[in-house]
Amino acid sequence: MKKSGITLIELLIVFALIAILVRFMVPIFNSSRYAAQEAKALHDFDAIKAAALRVYFDIEEWPSSGAAGDGLMNTNGITNINDWRGPYLDEWKKDPWGNLYVILQTGSTQWISSRGPDLNLSTSDDLILLIHP
Repeated sequence: MKKSGITLIELLIVFALIAILVRFMVPIFNSSRYAAQEAKALHDFDAIKAAALRVYFDIEEWPSSGAAGDGLMNTNGITNINDWRGPYLDEWKKDPWGNLYVILQTGSTQWISSRGPDLNLSTSDDLILLIHP
C-alpha cells in the first residue's frame, strides 16, 4: 500500500522557491510604492501651487513661508487682508511620508518642498516645485 502525502524534501523545495521569488519581488514592489508616493506628492504640489497663484491674483502678494498654510488657509502673514478671498485650501496636507509640505522663499523665489522618504530637509531625495521664479 502506497502512502500519499508530501515528503520533507518536497516541502523544503517549495519553501526555497518561494524564498527566491520573494527576494526578487520585494525590490519591485518597493520601487512601485515610491513611484506612487512621488506621484501623490506631485499632485499635492499642483494643488498648493494653484492655491498660491489664486492668492497672488487676489491680493498681489505670495503666501508666507512655512508649513502652516499661512496665506492659503488663513490671513496670517498677509498684509492685504481686505482682498483675501480664502481659504484657498481645505486643509494643509502631509506628504506621503508623514511630513507637512513646506513653502520656502528666497527673495522673490518661492517653492514647495517635501522632505521625501528620508524625512530630512535639503537632502537629495527631497521633492521641490517652483511656485514663482
